Amino acid sequence: MAALRLFTQAQPPQHRQTRLLHSPAVLLGLLLLTRRRTTAWALLGMDCHVALDAYDTTRRAPARVAAPALAQRPAQAVGLDRVAGP
Repeated sequence: MAALRLFTQAQPPQHRQTRLLHSPAVLLGLLLLTRRRTTAWALLGMDCHVALDAYDTTRRAPARVAAPALAQRPAQAVGLDRVAGP
């Protein structure tokens, strides 16, 4: 259950080793140095994962900046301009 709580957090804590393995330069270096095909495929998958994380982070950055300002605005009423009747 502890692992489930850790990995479902929005921003789980990252240790030094985790950050090191999420570095594109380190993964590329390991990919170039490996001689085993299965290891190369695993590293290539990790490279894709890191690239998708970077893409996702850059796509969410504007929304993350705008969210506090949007939360401060009053909610707009929907459908109040309709006239009641048949």
